Amino acid sequence: MKNGLFAVINIGTSAFRLEIGSFEKGQYKQLEYLIKSLSLGKDTFSKGYISSQSIETACDILNKFRLKMKEYGIKNRFKAIATSGVREAKNREFFIDYMLKKASVDVEVLTPHEELYIRYIGIKNEFKNFSRFEKKGIALVNVSSGNVSVIIVKNRSIMYADSLHFGSLRLNEMFKHVDSKHKIYAYRRYIDNMLDKIRETVSNFEIKNIVFAGSSINILNRIFSTDKNSLKKSDIRRLFDSLKYEDCDYIKKSFKIRENEAEVLKPTLSIYLSVLSLFGLDGFYFSRTTFPNKLLMHYSKSYKMCSLNDYLEDTILAIGDKYDFDKKHALCVKNSAEKLFDELKDIHLLDKKYKKLLEIAALLHDVGYFINAETHERHSYYIIRSMRLPQISDADNKLVSLTALLHKAQEIDPYIKMHDYLSEEEMFILMKLASLLRIADALDASHRQLVEGFDVLKMGSNITIRIKSSKYTYFEELSLKKKSELFTNVFGIKINVERAV
Repeated sequence: MKNGLFAVINIGTSAFRLEIGSFEKGQYKQLEYLIKSLSLGKDTFSKGYISSQSIETACDILNKFRLKMKEYGIKNRFKAIATSGVREAKNREFFIDYMLKKASVDVEVLTPHEELYIRYIGIKNEFKNFSRFEKKGIALVNVSSGNVSVIIVKNRSIMYADSLHFGSLRLNEMFKHVDSKHKIYAYRRYIDNMLDKIRETVSNFEIKNIVFAGSSINILNRIFSTDKNSLKKSDIRRLFDSLKYEDCDYIKKSFKIRENEAEVLKPTLSIYLSVLSLFGLDGFYFSRTTFPNKLLMHYSKSYKMCSLNDYLEDTILAIGDKYDFDKKHALCVKNSAEKLFDELKDIHLLDKKYKKLLEIAALLHDVGYFINAETHERHSYYIIRSMRLPQISDADNKLVSLTALLHKAQEIDPYIKMHDYLSEEEMFILMKLASLLRIADALDASHRQLVEGFDVLKMGSNITIRIKSSKYTYFEELSLKKKSELFTNVFGIKINVERAV
């Protein structure tokens, strides 16, 4: 980040937060941190939409935040970010439009995986020697009002990453009419049911450490008043047992916390205990930095090594190993796809982000062989579609899955089309990616890595792929002529194949 001021507005599920900071010679200093309580999540999780009263209150808060930023001379160097309270509201588009027109604030709604990615990068920058934890096996669990997000990392591979719908406020709203004696049981049963989604992953990989993050940490930190960044499971258990049948008023007065914090303390503690039991751990670390601070550091580009791309290939190869794929073929196709993307960029005109999606599709295009060789492309599609990775949005995952499907399939069948609708622009991008993947796959059609290299020669309306090999590559050359037809149909350019002399 260059020297100067930067601000972030975090429109959370239970409160609005503003952080203003200054950067000077690479050093960050917090200048202002404001919190205004407004539980959009109560509306969204109970009614499905944000009420008009809440929208007006939200607008008033944002106008006051704008005045505060104006005091510091901040006009454009800020971001306004919303999470599940807005994201899951049926009238989210109206909310966003209203904030833009009435408060001059352009609200960006994070996907669950974007939110998880930013939190993970923040913790990587916060904890020294974090790579040691990652090697041994670590879980990051973010407990927020709306969701519980989990990343599991082992040996620099992301074994699991997803956002589960059982945050503390959501649980409180779901079971608010259940009497106190049965409510605790209801929390536990529901949480354990949701955690079944990651139980198999946890059983396959030993996790040595866990880091909790989220607004819940602020409450626990005030209650326990600890100088350390760790707590024991027994601490959480004692606290939970002491108040599990107490009402909100008692909790609020006993711990001197706000009413909205008192309301969600019991479901929060239930989540912590269930997650710790799942991982078989007696204690945990926690992140002290707030989400607004993580957002500010991320959007001001102040985090070091602000990318998980280094982990992505290791993670995908680990997934491929799970399905007993042909790793040599996958890597060969991926390398060829990269080269084709770079050599033909003035023709396909795709943004560099799509190169990463093409690489993922290339690495995983054959994982469906694990289920059935004859129709492996369909099974590859379903396997990839079920994956969840940070930095890969659902829209990106859809493109990757369909690109892998079309490395062999001639078209997308009606059933898949119905579930994965594509706009005309998305369909055009898909056809470009699929045409490149088909050529890359053809270059190792025998799965024996016979092609030692190739050149891409562009001459007018023709492209020649000149194969370099000391071995017989008849199968690759034949496959190239057949699989390049899609490229010709998409770009109107014929692909010729020849061997280097």
